[in-house]
Amino acid sequence: MTTHPRPDLSPEERDALAAYAAGPSRPRARRARIILAYAAGQPVREIARREAVQTRTVYRWIGAFTADRMGIFTADEPGEPPASSGPMYPPVSAADPMSEAGRAVLGFYLERFLKNEPVAREGQDIEGVHRMRVSVRRMRAALRVFGPYFQKRTRRWLRICFRYIDADLGPVRDLDVLLAHAQGYLGELPEERRAELDPLLAAWGRQHERARRRMIRMFDGKHYLMFIPEFQRFCETPGLWAAPPPVTGPVLVRHMAAGLIYSHYEAVRSFEGAFEDAPLPLLHALRLENKYLRYTLEAFRGALGPEADDVIAASVRLQDHLGALQDAGVAIQETRRAVRRIKCKAERAARKATKKGDEAPPIPDLSGVRAYRRFCKEELARLRASAPEVWGDLVSEEMRRSLALAVSAL
Repeated sequence: MTTHPRPDLSPEERDALAAYAAGPSRPRARRARIILAYAAGQPVREIARREAVQTRTVYRWIGAFTADRMGIFTADEPGEPPASSGPMYPPVSAADPMSEAGRAVLGFYLERFLKNEPVAREGQDIEGVHRMRVSVRRMRAALRVFGPYFQKRTRRWLRICFRYIDADLGPVRDLDVLLAHAQGYLGELPEERRAELDPLLAAWGRQHERARRRMIRMFDGKHYLMFIPEFQRFCETPGLWAAPPPVTGPVLVRHMAAGLIYSHYEAVRSFEGAFEDAPLPLLHALRLENKYLRYTLEAFRGALGPEADDVIAASVRLQDHLGALQDAGVAIQETRRAVRRIKCKAERAARKATKKGDEAPPIPDLSGVRAYRRFCKEELARLRASAPEVWGDLVSEEMRRSLALAVSAL
């Protein structure tokens, strides 16, 4: 990862950044604080810890500021499209039938999914695959919420197709995250130590190339090319493949949204006593429950009161924190596996050379890889210790009041 020089801020830029940092937009305020802290000479890891983001997010905005200066404040957070590209949330109202609200939500995220396919194919910007995978996961979550209001065969068809698409996007995204995490670590090391992870990065790079080839084959495959037009027709045709309404009349958003939202909120609150020595699978389960809460809130955001934005923001902070924790845990696990594979490969090469009477190739120096794994363990411990505080913000009395006010608009 490129190490960017500390930016030399002009008085005008410093004033504008200070105004953004104190402004009402949380994403822009965080962006401004990152730039101001980095310009002031603060370490990237310290900035990431304070802002509850990953180091790669800090590097992303530092690099963007180096290239575009104040132009970075025309875009939203990573993983979301620019603000100028359209509305942030699906066009859902309280009076919509649940089937048509679900159709609108699925169509909204399908549009985002397709918009990022050229970027994912090109492979220059890892956010292309990220946004496509996020869109698929939002559509899968939407199917959990709105699926009962479509015909059974439609639910099954969509569930299978989403699962297969996600299965080919997932490995590429997971390796993107692993490589970015390792490169962020290297960015903090002195120049003479930047080659320490070369064996690890080479191994992950080969896996990444294979995963990308599978993903491109999926994009070019007949099943994907048949699914997309049919799915677009489903999203654009009101009433198509909707389940028959009950005898009491159509089930509307205002009838169901509150219960669906609160069921996920209650699931997140139920982790209250689970943080003491919580294993990673349990924290991952919390991450999934929180993700369902966030996606459900965002699906119904058009029908909720403005207080929903505060709850969504708190849910995003928890998701980012648990995501960073999960990334550190996966990095530890995958680093251990990579070390085993590298050693086995070197041992096989040595045996072959010995049989041929050749000099055995040297075994790669893995001390730098082990140092990186120790760093990941320290990061995991730090994130685990601060997780209860981030979770507490989401389930606080103030946030419960905001959620109640948001739902009262239905």
